[in-house]
Amino acid sequence: MKIGGIVLIVLPLALLLWHYGTEFLSVDACLDAGKVYDYQQHLCRDDVQHLPYVPYTERYGWLIALVGASVVMGIGMVIVAMRRQGVGR
Repeated sequence: MKIGGIVLIVLPLALLLWHYGTEFLSVDACLDAGKVYDYQQHLCRDDVQHLPYVPYTERYGWLIALVGASVVMGIGMVIVAMRRQGVGR
């Protein structure tokens, strides 16, 4: 149970960091090339002058909430496992 809780903490956080990081690098490369990144279409465009910035939390709020719930469940599992083993008493 303790290992499962640790997995529920680490894996979703790592996947979220990977997702955010890959998008960040895509946006950075696009802007470095002098183009405009379309956050709605996830495209690098050169046919427009300006597009609005849409924060990551607005576009992927559901993903952040899912990762948060997973982390909370993982912490709960680790706490329960530690109490059953008598750690922390």
